[in-house]
Amino acid sequence: MISATKSWALTVEWGSRRPISMPWVRFARAYTSPVCTPSRMSLYTGTYAARHGYTSVLPVHQGTQEYVDFSQQPTYAQLLQQVGYHTAVTGKW
Repeated sequence: MISATKSWALTVEWGSRRPISMPWVRFARAYTSPVCTPSRMSLYTGTYAARHGYTSVLPVHQGTQEYVDFSQQPTYAQLLQQVGYHTAVTGKW
């Protein structure tokens, strides 16, 4: 599980399924963009904003036709799907 925020308990009930790996990894010194588009794109692709090219918030509130184009760079979910995992992305995008 990759999560952009942790606003709930850190304990997750997995039921009968085993997670991909345990224990959790926590970063004591991690850095990200203060706005959502670059930081989410970095989280999903594993690359810095300078590489993926999204350096500011998409102005969707102004009716922009811009969108995040995941076909230009593979995401973790796409790479996991290629080796047989079923993935899902929920939330803001």
